[in-house]
Amino acid sequence: MSAKILSADSLTPVQKTALEQILGREILRSEKVSVNTYAASTDGTVQDQRLSTWKQLFGKRLDEPSPFSEQQIEDAITEAMRSVRPGYTPIK
Repeated sequence: MSAKILSADSLTPVQKTALEQILGREILRSEKVSVNTYAASTDGTVQDQRLSTWKQLFGKRLDEPSPFSEQQIEDAITEAMRSVRPGYTPIK
């Protein structure tokens, strides 16, 4: 995993345009931009990538059964994303 935090006013016009297209909104000069990369899991599944990321972030075992179904978790994530980005559409 690698991460970089930049000031929006330090971005080149091409970088700023690319990030605005990804985010779907204008980036203000006063904002900071954080870019993170994560290594793909060996089989490349999104679920494995999420689990790996949670383990890295929180350093605990996450192999205990969840009290929530996978669909409930996905629905909660989608609802949260839409609350901050109304046009958000999940990638399946």
